[in-house]
Amino acid sequence: MIKIKDNYTIIPNFTLTPESIEKFDVMENRRQIGEAHVTQIHGTLLEGKNPMGILIVNEINKKWRLIDGNHRLEALKRFYGYKEKNKQVSMDCGIKVYHNLTRDEENEVYSIEAKRKNESHEDRIQLYIDTITFWKLLQDKYKEFPCKVSIYGQVDSIRFRLILDALSTAKNQMQKGYAPKYLGKEDIITFARELRYEDFLLMKRFCNIFQIVFGNVGKDNIFSRRQGFVPLFDIFFRNFRNEKEEVVISRFKNIVGKSDILMYLNMQGREAQQTIRSLMVNYINKGKVYSKNAII
Repeated sequence: MIKIKDNYTIIPNFTLTPESIEKFDVMENRRQIGEAHVTQIHGTLLEGKNPMGILIVNEINKKWRLIDGNHRLEALKRFYGYKEKNKQVSMDCGIKVYHNLTRDEENEVYSIEAKRKNESHEDRIQLYIDTITFWKLLQDKYKEFPCKVSIYGQVDSIRFRLILDALSTAKNQMQKGYAPKYLGKEDIITFARELRYEDFLLMKRFCNIFQIVFGNVGKDNIFSRRQGFVPLFDIFFRNFRNEKEEVVISRFKNIVGKSDILMYLNMQGREAQQTIRSLMVNYINKGKVYSKNAII
C-alpha cells in the first residue's frame, strides 16, 4: 500500500458555476458513471437543493483532476445544460485539494475515500471542523456558551451534530405538522458552515433556558438526547425566540415530570419524536391563562 502524506489543503467555500467547473479535469481512468445515481442527483438539483458536498481533487499545473465527486459534477453539468436559466445558478461546495499526486497515489486516495463512506457523521465533522465558524463560536470561552459542546459524545456535554440537527429541523419547518430533519454526511458540513452569528445567539439563549428548566446537558439528562432536544428547540424556535426568558421558562416547566413524555423519550424513531412534540405542546398550552397564547 502506498503511504499518502497529509499533502492537502481545504477550500471551505468554492462556488461552482458553468465557468468554474471548467477548472476540473476528469481522470482518464475514472470509475464508470452510474446513470441512476447521476439522475438522482440531477433531480435533487432541480428541486433547488445543493447536494455537492465535498469534492476531492489532485492539483497539477493549476488544473484539478477530480478524484471523488464524479457523479455530482456530471449531474451539475447536466443541470446547466438542461435549461438556459439554470446557468445563472451557482452552487457552493468544499474542495479537498491534494497536490501533485502520482496516478498510483490518486488511486490510493480514491480507495481511502471510498472506505470513508462508512465513516460516522462525527468523523466527517472532525475532518472539516477547522472550517466551521459556528463551531469556533461554541468553543470560544469569551462568548460564554452555557454548556459544553463536543463532536463525539461525552458524559457532560451535548453533541455538536445534535445542535446542527435541531437547527436544521427548525429552519426547514413545515407549515403544518412536524418532521425532524437529520443532516446526512454529504450536507452536514455545508449546513454548519452556513450558520450565522444570530444562529449562535439563538442556540445560546435556548440552551441557557433548557438548563434552567431541565438541568445540565449530558448523558444522564434524557431531555438532552435527540428525542427531547430537537422537538423542544423546534417549539422554542417557532413560538418563543422573541419572548421574555421568564415566560419561556414558566411555559417549559409544564413539561417537567410528565410520565407520558418520559415514556416516549425512551423510544426511538421519528414517529415517537412527533408524538413527544405533540405532548409537549399540549402541556405547554394547558390552562386558561394560556388560552389566548396557544403555541403550535
